[in-house]
Order: sequence, then structure tokens, then C-alpha cells
Amino acid sequence: MSDNILIFKFEDTIPIQDLIDTLSLARIGVESLHGAAKAQIEIRQHINERERRIAIDATTDCGRDLAKLFTGFARKEYGWQAFTIERSADSAGQELRS
Repeated sequence: MSDNILIFKFEDTIPIQDLIDTLSLARIGVESLHGAAKAQIEIRQHINERERRIAIDATTDCGRDLAKLFTGFARKEYGWQAFTIERSADSAGQELRS
């Protein structure tokens, strides 16, 4: 497994539905760039609501663009201090397969 699995962890003050909506908006951007079919095939993501984590597989063009758009939107909406981003090959990979 590559270390291009990105784990976004958010502060408790941000409603989980807001994070889901932000991720959905980023996905629409990816579909606009690459087409809905390619995005559907290439994007692997997982939302862990309890731990307030979002994992994105950035090994494909669509995955990388989703991560970039999501990072930009999250930074603009919540600020850099509201979340962290880690690269992982282990725990996130488990989440993406579930």
C-alpha cells in the first residue's frame, strides 16, 4: 500500500455534516474536471464520523484532485488550525477497503 492515503482529522467544533458537504463539493469539482464515470471508478474515500476523520486515496488523478480541492475548501471554510493531514499506508487503507 502506498503512503498516498491522506487522513484528514478535524476539530470537534466542526459539524460532521459540514465536512461531508465540503467533501461532496470537492467531488463535484473532480467530476467536472475528469468526468463522472472516471471519478466514480478512481475515487476511494472513507468518512469515519466517530473519529472525525476523512481518508482519501491519492494514488489516482481523481484522488489527488479530490484531496487538493478538499484541502483548499477546508482551509478556506475552517482555517488551517481546524484540521491536520497525515500520510498513511496502514490504518487508512483498512478504512478504504471497508
